[in-house]
Amino acid sequence: MKKIIEEAIKQVKGKSKPGDKIPVARYTDEESLRFFRPLETQTFEQHCELVAATVAALRDAGFDAIEVEIKQSEYKKWLGDDLNTDFERAKFITTRLAGEQG
Repeated sequence: MKKIIEEAIKQVKGKSKPGDKIPVARYTDEESLRFFRPLETQTFEQHCELVAATVAALRDAGFDAIEVEIKQSEYKKWLGDDLNTDFERAKFITTRLAGEQG
């Protein structure tokens, strides 16, 4: 977990400056984690621990890190009648991380 957090901080420092708002995706439940990240090997509990630790480390590094909840049911509502594709899932997560709710 330490290596993942260090890499996240490195990437953020390369693209942002201290004080910037940094959204970190946190899936709200096991179903959502498996739906959006089907190849993920972490348990849901490990995912939550990693997100919390990453947010804390980013805050300690001077960034305004926040958890953004990603929920499968919200995605399906947002998607409407469009196709459920990898691209549409990525697009949904991007809009949530950007702070768009509609």
